[in-house]
Amino acid sequence: DELSLANSAGSVIQTKESPSDTSHSAIVDIGVRALSLADIHFIYENIAAGERYGVELGSSTLLAEKVDLPSHRIAVKKIMLENTNVALVLPSPKKDHKSKPPGVADLPWVISLDQLRLDNSSVRYDVPGAAKTIGVDPSHLLLTGLAIQAKKLYYSENRLAADIGHASFRE
Repeated sequence: DELSLANSAGSVIQTKESPSDTSHSAIVDIGVRALSLADIHFIYENIAAGERYGVELGSSTLLAEKVDLPSHRIAVKKIMLENTNVALVLPSPKKDHKSKPPGVADLPWVISLDQLRLDNSSVRYDVPGAAKTIGVDPSHLLLTGLAIQAKKLYYSENRLAADIGHASFRE
């Protein structure tokens, strides 16, 4: 029911495109209600697709109420992140969108979060080769000193809500 991990590092590097797969995945049910992480470093790089995701996690706590991924339903009581850096490097979007296998329904996501607290964190989002713009550049973002305190966050297909008590960052 509770899981803790500290002082760990890992990386996954994918060098080839994944073959097309129309089979149904097995349903995985993970019953973790509380997750505590500290000093975690992880990188996933897909060289074939030009993607790179990295996380340097100082400390975090997640208290889940219900996570049902096959039904696209996530209810979380609390997420706390401190001293965490996230980096996303993605290629420019391509026009050819892959279609879903026949018979696969597109379930809308419903995500709720009772309490969110981020302190002294950063997020970097970059699309290499995308033209730079003056002012806020959505293809090249670096938010540092990120701090957020929010309650009652909710996301669904036709509703987005949050009670934001504090939000600050530098760009």
